[in-house]
Amino acid sequence: MTRTPTIYQQLKAITIQTKWPEIFLTDLTTHDRKFLQQTQEGDLLIWTLRQDGTSLTICPETLIRQGLQRGEIYSDIQRSAKSSADMIQCNHDEYILNRKEPAARFYRIEVGQQQRGTVEEITPDKALFLTRYDRGDFHDLYRQLSEQWMEVA
Repeated sequence: MTRTPTIYQQLKAITIQTKWPEIFLTDLTTHDRKFLQQTQEGDLLIWTLRQDGTSLTICPETLIRQGLQRGEIYSDIQRSAKSSADMIQCNHDEYILNRKEPAARFYRIEVGQQQRGTVEEITPDKALFLTRYDRGDFHDLYRQLSEQWMEVA
C-alpha cells in the first residue's frame, strides 16, 4: 500500500514538473519545508510558485485559529491577516498583472494528518479571494471563530 506523499513532496514534484523556481531554490527546500513542519491538521495555506522563488501564506481562518490557540491579542492576529493578504496581492500584481507572460502559479493547500494533505492549483483570483482582507469581514470571522473557541475550551 502506498502512502499519500507529504505536502512538501507534492510541492517538490510540482517544482520539478514546472522547472520553477529558476532561482532562490532554498525558498522551497529550506523556508517552505520548515514552515510546513509547523502546520496542523486543518490549516489552510496558499503557496505561490514564482519563476524566481516560492512563498507560503496562511489564510485568515487559520491565522485566527492559531492566534486564539496561542492567546494572541486581536490586533496582532488582524495584522497577520492583513500581511498575508498583502503578500498575495503583491504576488498577483507583480507576477500576473504586470507581465506579458504570467510568472506565478497559486496553489491551495489543506493540511491533513502527518504533514499530508491536498495541494491543488487555483486561479490567481481565487488566491486573492481566499486571503482577502476586509476589516468588517475579518472582525465577523474573528468573532465567530472566537465564540467557537470558547465553547471548545
